[in-house]
Amino acid sequence: MMLPASLTSLTIRDFPNLEFLSSKGFQKVHSLMELTIRNCRKLTSLPKDGLPLSIQILLIRDCPLLKERCKKKGHEGSMRAHILRVEFDGEVFKPEAGCFNSRVLNEDLPLISSAS
Repeated sequence: MMLPASLTSLTIRDFPNLEFLSSKGFQKVHSLMELTIRNCRKLTSLPKDGLPLSIQILLIRDCPLLKERCKKKGHEGSMRAHILRVEFDGEVFKPEAGCFNSRVLNEDLPLISSAS
């Protein structure tokens, strides 16, 4: 399924058997600014070719395997410094150079207006 090119916000939620996200689904989504992934307990990786450069906010909740993998060794390039705000289960991280071992306080982050 191809996503609409004008999509600005996407929530992927309650897919208990989802193990990875394919980069094919994100190829033509150039307006996507916010991606939320919730309750995908078997998810271990994001698209290997990376997320769209337009994404500014990435919220991940209740995806323990993905969280553990990203915290252990960073992530294999799927998340980059262009993402202004990354949250795992409510904890905010700095996405510098793909590494998410550095927690930050909310006041350290730039304000991002919601597209909704």
